[in-house]
Amino acid sequence: MHIVHEITFKKWMSLTHNDEEIFQYISIFVVSGSIQVIRSWLDQGMDKSPQEMAVIINNFANKGLSFLR
Repeated sequence: MHIVHEITFKKWMSLTHNDEEIFQYISIFVVSGSIQVIRSWLDQGMDKSPQEMAVIINNFANKGLSFLR
């Protein structure tokens, strides 16, 4: 996880030129949100396939609400 975090951080910094503190908040938001989505999916009896859930989480993490358009 730490390696992915470092790679993502370096790429994000090169694209946005924001500071590390903002990246940390975004990172926490994405990870926590993903965990809650997975918990909800499990609680609902895994009504979608793991692949469908991966696409949903990935789209939201990478595109935010704009992927809903």
